[in-house]
Amino acid sequence: EAVKIVSEKKNSSLAAIGTKQASKIYGVPIIRKNIGDHKNNETRFAVIGKEKNNLSGKDKTSLMFHADNRPGALMRALEIFDVMEINLTMLISRPSKIKLGEYIFFADIEGHQKEPKIKFALETLENKVGSLKILGSYPFA
Repeated sequence: EAVKIVSEKKNSSLAAIGTKQASKIYGVPIIRKNIGDHKNNETRFAVIGKEKNNLSGKDKTSLMFHADNRPGALMRALEIFDVMEINLTMLISRPSKIKLGEYIFFADIEGHQKEPKIKFALETLENKVGSLKILGSYPFA
């Protein structure tokens, strides 16, 4: 989507990080390749919008949350996915930058936030963590 926007703004100083395929589709030249700081770096692209997607039958839901900095807090937060048999497909931690030793967790789960069992699991998770933000549900490739 970013490459498409750049292609529509001819004569501008805009740039986008995108794929070779996006460059071909939109006729935008690649000005620099391999911009990652690690050889095996992979980039995940996302299109963010205000509208919510409907259920497709093959969905993922992305979320971020903050778990208390105490033994077992993350395990207790995530156990609802085990109990409800919801597949956790990605879990990444990043420093919160608020307090040393505190982390924000980004996760992807299989299923749509409107599905009853996913909705229940997310409500349960919200009661076990300091904060929860559902980033959205979308069809996965």
